[in-house]
Amino acid sequence: MNASQKVVTQKKSQKLYLIRWNHLGSSQSKGNQLYQKIFFNTSNHHIKPNVSSVQYLNTCFELFKLAQARELIIGEKNISIEKLQDLIRKSGVLNECQVLRDLGIIDRQLESDSEQKADLKQINPKVKEYLLNLVKTNQMLAKGTLMGQVKTNFSDVTEAQIEKSIQDLDREKKIKLINAQDNSKAQLICFVPQGNAA
Repeated sequence: MNASQKVVTQKKSQKLYLIRWNHLGSSQSKGNQLYQKIFFNTSNHHIKPNVSSVQYLNTCFELFKLAQARELIIGEKNISIEKLQDLIRKSGVLNECQVLRDLGIIDRQLESDSEQKADLKQINPKVKEYLLNLVKTNQMLAKGTLMGQVKTNFSDVTEAQIEKSIQDLDREKKIKLINAQDNSKAQLICFVPQGNAA
């Protein structure tokens, strides 16, 4: 509790989370009195983890240690930390971890993922048409210029939606990305006349 008191006193965080299952002794103990002062009627939270949450987190911790040491092998592949994070995210294995839910980490991530997917599905078709007309009129444009023009005319569209529209037009062979490996805004985009699509 002294460490918690130190963090609160020095105002090192806006919210303090105590993750602990054990009780803090009698109500007369100094630790319990500090606990009452720090965690009751404040923005701080005390989370009591269940056994399965501790097991989930411990297992992930061990897997990350192995991945960091390059000793995590699945099948015949050596799994990096990035690949492990991707596998955990895609499998949803931590979605049932109560501690992560209590901290708001899982719900925020699930909401963020679903919002991003919804955003990409709800692209205004006029954005794509406008992109194509701009490239057709100019014949060649820098990606950053094109994105800026779209943002000026469609203020509610996100960069991810513009990027998706550009990728769709490239896939449809209506435009061509020059230096496709360079994903910067300096990348050039040119118009592909329909008779010349290769």
